[in-house]
Amino acid sequence: MEGLPDAAAFATRLKNTLIQYHSIEDDEWRIAKKTKDVTIWRKPSEEFNGYLFLVGLSVDWSEKRPEFIRGYNHPCGWFCVPVKDSPYQSLLTGYIQTDLRGMIPQSAVDTAMASTLINFYGDLQKALQKA
Repeated sequence: MEGLPDAAAFATRLKNTLIQYHSIEDDEWRIAKKTKDVTIWRKPSEEFNGYLFLVGLSVDWSEKRPEFIRGYNHPCGWFCVPVKDSPYQSLLTGYIQTDLRGMIPQSAVDTAMASTLINFYGDLQKALQKA
């Protein structure tokens, strides 16, 4: 796996960029798509010729219901790093730590997560090859 140069500086720049994105005034965003439960906003990106999309879903945590289990995402993230000696390729690496909690055995969660990620990356690769 390709190394990240100066991870601490990279993390600081990333944190500052995300804080900047979170501070963008509401009137700069436009609705890209809306369903009954979710609204997706976008604004022109300052990083590339595309859009920045800060997608959010409000969840009411005050009501506890025994038929629902609330999972938790520990620190997660994605890196897309250019591959050395190959200017047209990048390595997409994802780190996911989802704790589903509840009565599901952890071994079942781990197996399902691995299968889901295989499908995700496989589908992504197929889609990119068609593009």
